[in-house]
Amino acid sequence: MPGRVWLQGTCRFFEPGHSDHCEKLIGEIAHGIAAAHAVKATLDYKKGYPPLINTADATARAIAAAAATVGSENVTTEFSPSLGCEDFAFMIRAAGGCYAWVGVGDVGPGEGLHGDRYVFNDEIVPTVLGYYVNLVEQTLPAS
Repeated sequence: MPGRVWLQGTCRFFEPGHSDHCEKLIGEIAHGIAAAHAVKATLDYKKGYPPLINTADATARAIAAAAATVGSENVTTEFSPSLGCEDFAFMIRAAGGCYAWVGVGDVGPGEGLHGDRYVFNDEIVPTVLGYYVNLVEQTLPAS
């Protein structure tokens, strides 16, 4: 039997208040298991990234810019939430914003953005640049 065990992981959630709930439950479970085996448990719960929640105005602008770039029929707005962690969540909480995904084509296993066989689709660059130009033109006042 080892003299010490260290278990590490992340908690991801869609609601900001769930972090406190996760901390409470993990502590209760760890202490319960430890007590059942007459050992001690210590929980060092560090709050990391908050959930990234787009703001309505920024999302509407992102959708409008995308529609102006590729046509509204090519803009997808209905998809399942993602549990990815992103430091952009802190900026959105402070200033508002929209974390938008740009489709670069179908990919197979291991070929996605964080996969070991990822290959950037260079053909998407003009479309992405057009999107950002449209976003800036629709957001900033004309001078």
